[in-house]
Amino acid sequence: MLWIYYSAMIFFLGAEFTQVLTTASGRQMTPEPGARLAMSKSSNRQLD
Repeated sequence: MLWIYYSAMIFFLGAEFTQVLTTASGRQMTPEPGARLAMSKSSNRQLD
């Protein structure tokens, strides 16, 4: 179970690093065509 936790943290750290690097280089992150917005099932809030 601990392995899953650490793997997820590494994955999310990489995603955050990619976003910061893209923003710092002056480019904008845009979704692929056909991408869908992730919504919480318990509420109508957008997930960040």
